[in-house]
Amino acid sequence: GDHRDLHLSIRRQRQMCIRDSHNDKRINRRLIKVGLFLDENHHSMSTDEVMKKLEVNRSGLSQSEVIKRRDLYGENKLSEPDRVPGWKRFLSQYNDPLNYLLIGAAIVALLIHPDEPGDAIFIFMVLTANAYFGYWQEGQAEQAMESLKKMSVSQCVVVRDETDIEIPTLDLVPGDIVNLYEGLSVPADIRILDSYQCKIDESALTGESITVLKNPEQLEPSTLLADRKNMAFMGTCVASGRAIGVVVTTGMNTQLGKIASDIAGSDTPKTPLELKLESLGKFLGFIALIVAFLLFGLAYQAFVVIQAGYVGVVKRLGAVKSSELSEGFHVIAPFIDTVEEYDVRLSKVT
Repeated sequence: GDHRDLHLSIRRQRQMCIRDSHNDKRINRRLIKVGLFLDENHHSMSTDEVMKKLEVNRSGLSQSEVIKRRDLYGENKLSEPDRVPGWKRFLSQYNDPLNYLLIGAAIVALLIHPDEPGDAIFIFMVLTANAYFGYWQEGQAEQAMESLKKMSVSQCVVVRDETDIEIPTLDLVPGDIVNLYEGLSVPADIRILDSYQCKIDESALTGESITVLKNPEQLEPSTLLADRKNMAFMGTCVASGRAIGVVVTTGMNTQLGKIASDIAGSDTPKTPLELKLESLGKFLGFIALIVAFLLFGLAYQAFVVIQAGYVGVVKRLGAVKSSELSEGFHVIAPFIDTVEEYDVRLSKVT
């Protein structure tokens, strides 16, 4: 992945140089060669080969060359990823199906018993604590990135136009001749040209606690990073002695830059406990959905039964009322006939 990104970066740099070739073809052809040099094994070359590839000598780069190379490679710093606002990162911790289920349960409990909000408050407190813990974990990756950036020194001494000058490390470019001395943090990946009992502490990069004595001797291409005694890497510290070297890579193309890129682009792996809790949450959520479905089905069946029973009772009451009215009519019918006969007689007499 790192080599692929490096090839793409070099390809873009070559295209930029080709587009600008009408301005200064000679300079651009030289910068294309330097860009291709970024993908070489610097430790497997002799000092003369390195200087020839970079097209530089012990007198250092000219100011005009420095400007053109800075335009090509950019500043010597670790790139910063786009930061997500803190409130967005905090709210993203709630983006989980089980959290949605718990929030729904809290809302339902609050609606059913508005006078007893204890359950709902407890659920929201647990969810908030879980979100804060996740937010804190994500912040650790950003702190690791900031720690790597602090390893780079702010000033360094370089040779330019045959003069030793002190410049900000941001202004370093491939091809700069750098003086390393005791107590200095190495500002870029540097190929050692001369070493005067120079020992460098590389524990921050390789994990080795023993300082490494540097020398300019050529090594095999397959030499491991921790065994490259002719290289000084960005972020390490000169423990004793001094040395002179030439910058071969800067910024995100350095070994420290690759580590920073891996940290920024990687997701924090989940612990076994987190995986088990996630599995338990899915299981509980599934059980809760099944129970809710069963309760809804039982409630619907009970409603149907109650509705059917109500209709039956109404029909029976109607039948009872009809029968009672019919029997009552038969009882009072003779009285009605007697009253009608009496009215007829009375009318005749009058």
